[in-house]
Amino acid sequence: MLRMCHTRSIFHRTFARPSVPRVRLLLSLLLAAASPLPASEVAQAREQTFRFPIRRELHVAGAKGAAPATYTREKIGDSMVSVLGVTGRVVLSRRAMWADEGGQLFVEATIPESMAARAHDLDVYVEDPRRGRQDQTPSLSLRGSMHYEPARKPYEEPGTQTVDEEVYKPAETEAKAHRISRTFVFPDLLPGPVLTEVHLRGAHTKDWQEIVTEPVDVPADSRLRLGFGLDGADPRNQVPVDLVVEARRVGGGDDSAKNPAVVTVLSRRVAGPSRWQDVDQDLAKLAGRKYRFVFRSRPASGDAASAPGVVWGAPSVEFDETRRSYPVILVVSLDSLRTSSVGLYYQSAATPFLSGFFGSQGAVMMQATTQAVTTLPAHMTLMTGLNPSVHGVVDETRSLAPSIPTLAEALRKDGWHTAAFTEGGALAREFGFKRGFDLYDEGTAAEVSPQSADALERAARWLEQYSGEPLFLFVHTYRTRPVHVGENASDDAVRQRQIAAYVEQVRAADRSLATLVAATKGRVVEDKSLYVVTSGHGEEFYEHGAAGHGTQLYEESSRVPLLLRGGRVESGGRYDAEVGLIDLAPTILDLAGAGVPSGMQGKSFYRLVHGGKSLEVPARFAEAHRPLRLLRDGSLMEWGAPSYSVREGSHKVIFHAGRQGRMEAYDLTADRRERSDLAALSRPPAWVARLANMVRGYPALAAKTARQRPARVELTPANRSRLESLGYAH
Repeated sequence: MLRMCHTRSIFHRTFARPSVPRVRLLLSLLLAAASPLPASEVAQAREQTFRFPIRRELHVAGAKGAAPATYTREKIGDSMVSVLGVTGRVVLSRRAMWADEGGQLFVEATIPESMAARAHDLDVYVEDPRRGRQDQTPSLSLRGSMHYEPARKPYEEPGTQTVDEEVYKPAETEAKAHRISRTFVFPDLLPGPVLTEVHLRGAHTKDWQEIVTEPVDVPADSRLRLGFGLDGADPRNQVPVDLVVEARRVGGGDDSAKNPAVVTVLSRRVAGPSRWQDVDQDLAKLAGRKYRFVFRSRPASGDAASAPGVVWGAPSVEFDETRRSYPVILVVSLDSLRTSSVGLYYQSAATPFLSGFFGSQGAVMMQATTQAVTTLPAHMTLMTGLNPSVHGVVDETRSLAPSIPTLAEALRKDGWHTAAFTEGGALAREFGFKRGFDLYDEGTAAEVSPQSADALERAARWLEQYSGEPLFLFVHTYRTRPVHVGENASDDAVRQRQIAAYVEQVRAADRSLATLVAATKGRVVEDKSLYVVTSGHGEEFYEHGAAGHGTQLYEESSRVPLLLRGGRVESGGRYDAEVGLIDLAPTILDLAGAGVPSGMQGKSFYRLVHGGKSLEVPARFAEAHRPLRLLRDGSLMEWGAPSYSVREGSHKVIFHAGRQGRMEAYDLTADRRERSDLAALSRPPAWVARLANMVRGYPALAAKTARQRPARVELTPANRSRLESLGYAH
């Protein structure tokens, strides 16, 4: 039987969490901080429903007391498909082999005597270090293949009866002929014992071979969805195979025509070569009873050993159910997104979805800033409403203190189901980001790159299956993070090429974001839902001599897009108030009607986006702690961290604390590109000295305000690898 590896079930009944009374729960969904909705409107919100497709997966029945085996992935033709199992396949070996340094792994197996006379293709399964099950059962995945050819007979002269014993030694040669081995290199394997399996494809016997599933209650109006394909088919010898899917009743009952003990759901004869086929079978005859499904195959005729195996695609019983719609708070952070690439800020065609979705029906914060120009501390500020030096998680060596509440914790306490989809790395759960989330999905990529970024897609797939509780969904992706390869960008053409590639990444992310938002349509209570798109920081392309982010506090890094729509947010507004990521958590909690934890330094701008009331926001600080700076010639320079900035209206001062306290000052109204340093003048404006004193005292004030010292963090190997691929890990 094919070894199965773990995947997440898509039957999400378990997400219902009746943690608060229903009336209070519904009231908490009202995205207004002022007054509750009338009782009639509350009742109307409860009556909104939609038809929700439910899929109950069918898994292989385990041995006595064992958990059922779940799906694996197989390559069929040019595509990967989810697979229940394979009939007509022999597991030749299952053993632990030793992986050497560099991931070298020696694998061997022995071909049975009855099968040694013909060629075979073999699949090699290896324990996947990136995946595992909660019960610690090893997870295997297809990693390679081997080809077996039978040994040739020695040459004999016609008419002779003698054999050259130096060439042919029957016992020794036959033994070697049945064994096959190969050394593979899998760089992600750590030295030590690794579980391996070698499978021989297309190894039918003459009898029926079958896979039996766990029992399932069959609802009314349901369908069985499955697929199948031939495994190891020989196009020169097309031995047909009979396929049968049976439903065997579980439990007692009269065996009659109306209540048969065994029902044949599918019966077909197929011959190779065959493409993958999907099947949708009506289960009306089985409704209301419990059955096990049995997937059977056997050669119809000819040489059984030459018949192909049968790959059975992941089957499910599917039916529709009426569900109550739910409100959603969707917050998406697109890493390294510059305002200059967003059409609502500048003339850019890279974001048609963002421009359309938020342009006429949303609020655009024109002067939003981050409090850190590095991904980790910026997003911790977003989640806590605290300045980076106050929450303390300013680099990859510390995790959030348990005493500091988060946005997710506050919403979960108020009755919201909380889920996050990230790509790990700088948002690894070990830093404290998982706190308050019922689900924190970091994906499986070993390294992080724009090509491996898939958080938006994973969130969209999950959201299509979710229903029930009010939902706070947070998504962070590196899709928009450019790869600065360190090439010499002294030539402006190189810089323009890098920017063009980055804009294409933004364009692709805009399309994926449209798909994610589309997954909410028809499922959520639109007028009670809130959509937010932002970024932890911007990105530099040598505007001030360096590329990337994390080391300079100029506007290309510190200014971020911040877009809101839904709830009580007024449509079509563009606001010049100076707000920051530090203000986002209290604003979301206000819009959700939830309590804002005491101690948050951010200030809600709810009253600004709902009613246009004036907003007095204190001066906003930003921090830069990354130690190495990428210069125009492609070299790295240790620049002398940290730096701090303060912005009050259009006035901004940058304090280089690590470089003898040097100051820079800019008037952003007159000098948007920050070219004229007013602090260098013999007689700078009066505001320069005032803001300089303010930012000079910021580090000491933040240290005094800090709650509890952050704890040392221990990263998993996967997140350590992701951080290194991002250039962050120390």
